[in-house]
Amino acid sequence: MTDFLSDAFGAAGRVAMRFYARKLQRAGFSVTEARYTARYLQKFSFSVSTIFDVGVYEGTPELYKAFPKCDLVLIDPLPESLVLVEDVLNGRAHKYYQTALGDSEGEATLSMSGPSSSLMERIDGVQGEQSTRVRVTTLDAISAGHQGPFGLKIDTEGYEMEVLKGASKTLEQCEFVITEASMRRRFSGGYAFSELIGLMASHGFEAAEVISHPRHNRLSDVLFVRKDSRHLEPKAVKVSKPGDRL
Repeated sequence: MTDFLSDAFGAAGRVAMRFYARKLQRAGFSVTEARYTARYLQKFSFSVSTIFDVGVYEGTPELYKAFPKCDLVLIDPLPESLVLVEDVLNGRAHKYYQTALGDSEGEATLSMSGPSSSLMERIDGVQGEQSTRVRVTTLDAISAGHQGPFGLKIDTEGYEMEVLKGASKTLEQCEFVITEASMRRRFSGGYAFSELIGLMASHGFEAAEVISHPRHNRLSDVLFVRKDSRHLEPKAVKVSKPGDRL
């Protein structure tokens, strides 16, 4: 909308954006640049060779757009994901692994519920009525065959900690990690947010962004960068305000 108003109406469009942004803010809404977009991710100028998308379902189009020249490695235990993601990829080359990830090799029971499918027992909603046994491997086993440095995205419905525990060697080559993170109790035996922060800190990462979910407050996406990253400086990456030229 900012682009449209700025292009169509110039300065007047930007004034209108600021006016309506203030009205929304007074009503209790946050109005800033969306931060899980290709445009925003590109502001970081991450230099990676391979993107791992763990928990694909219909794909992560903004991530793919942000890194158009990187190798794409897609990992998901659901067979339908391979078909669903094709509409997003538009013929882009990729490697697909139909498997779940965890902290060791083996098998596990996947509760099937589309994008909410999980290896965990859900307590924040309806558990999937159908389940299936799926293969489990580690990200370290997969990443060994790919070129670093890496960018990593994880969305595994409560199983993020186990995925990370099986990714110690992979994390050594990661420039960034974007992971879904539970902020409330969503799964039986699930992790606390502080545990996720502690695990990532033990691998030399700090949280650079916490991106809230647009429809509820049970979870957020967290962008982690290496603790010596320039992106942790106060003004390293600017968030645009309504009416700014982008």
